[in-house]
Parts: sequence; C-alpha cells; structure tokens
Amino acid sequence: MSIRDADAVTFSDLSRNPRAVAERAARLGRVRATHRDAPDFYLTAADREEERDRTLVTASRLFLALIKHDPAAHALPLAMPEVFPWVRHLSRAELRAFTVELV
Repeated sequence: MSIRDADAVTFSDLSRNPRAVAERAARLGRVRATHRDAPDFYLTAADREEERDRTLVTASRLFLALIKHDPAAHALPLAMPEVFPWVRHLSRAELRAFTVELV
C-alpha cells in the first residue's frame, strides 16, 4: 500500500504548523506524518478511529457467529492457508483453534 504526497506531511511540518496539518487530516480523513529518525504515524480524528474499531469488532463477531451456527462456515478454516500459508503445518485442531482465536 502506498501513500500519496497529499496524504503525508513531515514531522517538521506538524511541529511548525499543527493547525494546518490538523485541518488537512480533518479534510482527508487522516494524514501520515513521516519522521526521518522514527517510525511514521497517522493523525486522524478520534471518532473515525473509533468507527474503524467498531467495524472490526462487528466483522469479527459476525465471523465467529457464522463459525458457530452455519455448517457452511466451516469452510473458513479451508481458506486459511491462502491467507496464512504457514497454517498448513498445523493439525486440524490447531487450525480450528487458530481460526477461532483470529476471528
């Protein structure tokens, strides 16, 4: 995944003009703050991040409910090796436990 220049600011930009950077983050949804001597980070609105968290929790709960109640959903462990190739080395029980834990 790459970022566009419009989505990024330098840490120096953030330090020199935090208001402009905050306005850009509000307009774009988030901006990536790059730092020469440290990992990059994102500046985003808290409500946007909280919505993202709720969405992930909802999706996880949905997958877990499917595994528990829908016989067709037992195909999920069959799809796991496509996403996590190393699961081919797990036993059936370990694969199921990993799938449930992941979901």
